[in-house]
Amino acid sequence: MNYLPYISIAASILTFSQLKQLNLLKNELSYLSEPSEEVHIPLLGENVTEYLPFLQKGSMCTIVQFASPTCASCSAAVEEMLVYNQKYNVPYYVLTYRDKANGWNQNNEEKYIKFVQKFEQSVEVHTASDQLIKDLQIEQFPFIYVINEDGVVIHGTSLVDSVEQFVKRLSKGEKK
Repeated sequence: MNYLPYISIAASILTFSQLKQLNLLKNELSYLSEPSEEVHIPLLGENVTEYLPFLQKGSMCTIVQFASPTCASCSAAVEEMLVYNQKYNVPYYVLTYRDKANGWNQNNEEKYIKFVQKFEQSVEVHTASDQLIKDLQIEQFPFIYVINEDGVVIHGTSLVDSVEQFVKRLSKGEKK
């Protein structure tokens, strides 16, 4: 029996189905706004030493990463930053917190303890209060500030790659 005509028909149906899905996706993507070159970075240009007394002087910059213990992508971002920081070796800290205002429970407490235990041997982990998170205008997790030697925020992002590119340019003496 010759299966070639059946295979051709099946391939045509799959191709039609895939094209239809791509067209639907294209329509959905058209609703998204265009990316902007202007990205709002909270506290950009502001001195944050009063909030982060552990910041070190004498380094071109310090990286402070905010991570929620209940956020899976936060743990992955800390791991990624640890690998990245082996290359540049700048002071790096993680701030985590217990979000008691939003239904903190025993399960979250266990995640917090595991998060701290997982990273405390590799990076200095600090626990931030809800008020500190508000004062530093952290609205998403993970979030990373790059802070210069004077304690001024010079970059902020949720992407480790963005931090890496920024620090690379900084190490070459570029401003941005």
